[in-house]
Amino acid sequence: MAVLKFSGSAQPWTSGAGKHFRLVSGALVCGWAFARPAYAHSVVETVISPCRSAWEGIPCGIEPGRTGFVQNADPSLVDQRDSDLSTDPGKADLDRSDTAAAPAVYGPGEPQPQKYPENAARFRSFGGQFRTIRWEVAAAATYMTVLNVEKIVKEGGKKFHFQNEGFFGKNTINLGLDKLAHAYDTYLFAEILRARIDRKTGGEARGSAVTAALLASGLMLYGEVYDGLKKSSGFSWQDVVMNTSGAAFSIIRNEVPGLKEKLDFRVLVTPNSDVYTFDGTRHFRQQRYLAAFKLAGVEKFKKTPLRLVELHMGYMASGFTARERERGDPLKHRIFFGIGLNVGELLFGSTSTRAGRAARSVLNYVQVPYTAVHVHD
Repeated sequence: MAVLKFSGSAQPWTSGAGKHFRLVSGALVCGWAFARPAYAHSVVETVISPCRSAWEGIPCGIEPGRTGFVQNADPSLVDQRDSDLSTDPGKADLDRSDTAAAPAVYGPGEPQPQKYPENAARFRSFGGQFRTIRWEVAAAATYMTVLNVEKIVKEGGKKFHFQNEGFFGKNTINLGLDKLAHAYDTYLFAEILRARIDRKTGGEARGSAVTAALLASGLMLYGEVYDGLKKSSGFSWQDVVMNTSGAAFSIIRNEVPGLKEKLDFRVLVTPNSDVYTFDGTRHFRQQRYLAAFKLAGVEKFKKTPLRLVELHMGYMASGFTARERERGDPLKHRIFFGIGLNVGELLFGSTSTRAGRAARSVLNYVQVPYTAVHVHD
């Protein structure tokens, strides 16, 4: 079955809480100023005047980069009128150096940036994390519904049934490449959903990889039910096993410290005469699935040219397309090893732009053709 294959970048999301805080704080300052006549003149003039307070004779204004109103004292302008503010003669002599070094701050201080949650505890449960991405999950489910219903209408439906498809044997249709496609699709779904959870909760959702993996497995299981209603296929427990494997790999990659920077699960698509075939056995013939170990994730290689090197291990198969069968090509499925170029590190290793980070993220899941050398028996 066809499933969306796309990736996104994960960035922290900030809600309107900070803006709301500023508005409320500003209202409180104004209320405080008018409720306290003794201080109202000073505070209001500090807000509206960039020059000097008529009450204190001190330069005033808003310090750049702050939300509070800062009144900086200039020792040369502090005169004897300051002594009228105190009934204690010993306090009439101001320490001008201390006053200049420590400006008085009126109004609310700079609010700290607030992430999506004000209370991170509510995002520690599966339900709390699911609610942050419910629309993304709904969109994926809707897409899968439309795609599968269209196929059933076009190809014809059948009463729900099971089908034993096997795994990687030579008696299977695509020599197991379709099974790795199931694992990869579930893994990709899980990675996208985890990134969305982390972005919407500011990284405060513990166990987001587990939540995302469970949701991705559920979506793929939903799609498998439609396979059980198609004439050309059936509900396959082998597909469910591979879906679970892909989801489990996503959990391990994200939960083991440092592993995400070192290990990727990727698909390599080699162009054919159609550039890319969207379905059928030729679709799978274009694909190789591989695990890439990135030396850039190893501390001692991060500042050396070896950071651009990757070690690959993967699976490939041939001889199962109609054209290959006509030519009499033998069925072959192989484990391959190789060395590749870390294109993400090469092109976007030092990028700070959103587009650059997004491009590098995509390259964690897709191997660019002709950027690796693979050998097999």
